[in-house]
Amino acid sequence: MSQAAYNRGLGEVAATKPASGGLLARFGELPRALQWAMYGLLAMGAYFGVVEPLLDRTGEMGGRASALEASLRTYAASKGKLDAAVSTAKGGERQFGEIALPAELSKRSTEFSSAIDEIMRRHSIQNVTSGSRNTVLEKGPLVDYFRVGNQQRVEKLVKDLTFLATPEQFAAALADLEREPLVTTISRVGVRQTDGQDRFNRMLRVNIAAESWVVVKK
Repeated sequence: MSQAAYNRGLGEVAATKPASGGLLARFGELPRALQWAMYGLLAMGAYFGVVEPLLDRTGEMGGRASALEASLRTYAASKGKLDAAVSTAKGGERQFGEIALPAELSKRSTEFSSAIDEIMRRHSIQNVTSGSRNTVLEKGPLVDYFRVGNQQRVEKLVKDLTFLATPEQFAAALADLEREPLVTTISRVGVRQTDGQDRFNRMLRVNIAAESWVVVKK
């Protein structure tokens, strides 16, 4: 091969091979003002694509941390009152027993009657006369809690019980009624002596009004 042909081949290869750093070379040939403008665009893209989302995320986490810190401070400030309320509630439960929350009328009425009948059977108290009545619970936190859209109200389901019992039967039955969770309160207790044979048998005539809470629709 002649030297001329060899040189011509090298020139063709060089023409087909991209020049190293061509983009940088072209960028360097641009006017300086346009170069600075492109630098600015790259910087803005980096800011809005990376830095700003990171700042937003950091701000969001900081807001959550501040809210959590405020909640912890509020809890710490109220801890004494909360502990006192818990202690009072536990003391009331120990003294008066557990209380069942209000339930739908038909369901609670059946449960309430069954619980009272079981207590009477447990202490061999027979011939119990009972009647039921409902009265509206006028005010209190429970009334406000169950007043949902003015569609519900809390009422007291009252069982008026009358029976004969010995002093021991009466005391035991009354204690069980007060411990029964479905019995919200004992609102009336009346005891009278009997006459004749019943008095000889140490029988007392007892009247008790036991209450439970129910929720009814208006």
